[in-house]
Amino acid sequence: AECRDVAELQAVALNEDVIAERERGIANIHRTVHEVAEIFQDLALLVQEQGEHIDNIQTNIESAAMQTSRGVRELAKANRSQRKARSRLCCIAVLLIVVLIILIMVLKFAFNMSFR
Repeated sequence: AECRDVAELQAVALNEDVIAERERGIANIHRTVHEVAEIFQDLALLVQEQGEHIDNIQTNIESAAMQTSRGVRELAKANRSQRKARSRLCCIAVLLIVVLIILIMVLKFAFNMSFR
């Protein structure tokens, strides 16, 4: 009977060791799951921050596209204005030359008349 008691005590001790090992394993799994959850939370935060950066980049791209379009329109407008100004300047120069020629001819005619 004593042998049996010793065997039962050894079996109980072995069961307790197995239970303790399982509890350590479960605690280790719990700790690992907690670490994975923290990693996913950190990852979610990074994804959110990157999303905000992407939104800012997209907003800047759209703004740059609008400003570029506006700049192209302004350049076309300036080009038309410059062409008109150049055309006016040419007309004024031709008109001045014509007036100057007429003035020279009138003066020459008047000068020739005064010496006759």
